[in-house]
Amino acid sequence: MEPKQVMKRLLCILTAIHCFLRADYSFPQYAIWGADDTVLPLKMITEKMDLLFPSLKLFIIKDSGHLPHMEQIKKFNEIFFNAIIN
Repeated sequence: MEPKQVMKRLLCILTAIHCFLRADYSFPQYAIWGADDTVLPLKMITEKMDLLFPSLKLFIIKDSGHLPHMEQIKKFNEIFFNAIIN
């Protein structure tokens, strides 16, 4: 699948989630993203994410691509367990 097709599908999914939630932002929302993601580049999706999830707390992991939970395990776990779960 080409990156543009992946991006279109992701935006459809995000839009569906947004409609489902009906803009109920009363609960915390988090995303952990790889700074060097080439599948869904951060630069391409941040504007859409800001529109769909205005209260989203975005964590960006340097030196990581599309799989930050596998590429930067220590940093991912630090964010997940210390910043999100706590």
